[in-house]
Amino acid sequence: IAPANFALHVARYMHQYGIRPEHLAQVAVKNHHNAVTNPLAHLRFEVTVEQVLAAPRVVGPFGVLDCTPQSDGAAGLILAAAEVVDRYTDNPVWVRGWGLGLDRVMHQHKADMSTFPATTKAAAAAYAMAGIGPRDIDVAEVHDCFSGVELMNYEDLGFCERGGGGKLIESGDT
Repeated sequence: IAPANFALHVARYMHQYGIRPEHLAQVAVKNHHNAVTNPLAHLRFEVTVEQVLAAPRVVGPFGVLDCTPQSDGAAGLILAAAEVVDRYTDNPVWVRGWGLGLDRVMHQHKADMSTFPATTKAAAAAYAMAGIGPRDIDVAEVHDCFSGVELMNYEDLGFCERGGGGKLIESGDT
């Protein structure tokens, strides 16, 4: 199941880079804080680092407040050519780059459990197509199914150096 699968990754990541449970808790605190003003968020309540650390354990480094809810959501996107976009909106968003990355699912085939190569491959392709780099990104919504995965994604997307996810969440820049 997903919690156990990602717990293996995050436990290795924490061991390899000295990431502390408090770092994971800071991710949960930030995400809950951001949800409070979002009327479509599933969990609209504040939590503290202490509450996250004291929450009942799910698996490995994850407590209940480190985990995404098991619920459904949805999003919609209309892709339209520039010459017809005005039929749909007065305020289009232009896609400058995209990328796709694939990786193995089975842990025994992974060379490094502290990274998601599919993310790094997709990010590199998108950055190259758009002619930008991670430093050019002002806002990013990264995958946060589990608090530690978000830290790993900061690194895989190039927002900080390998092992720097803990320092980045501590800095408040996220």
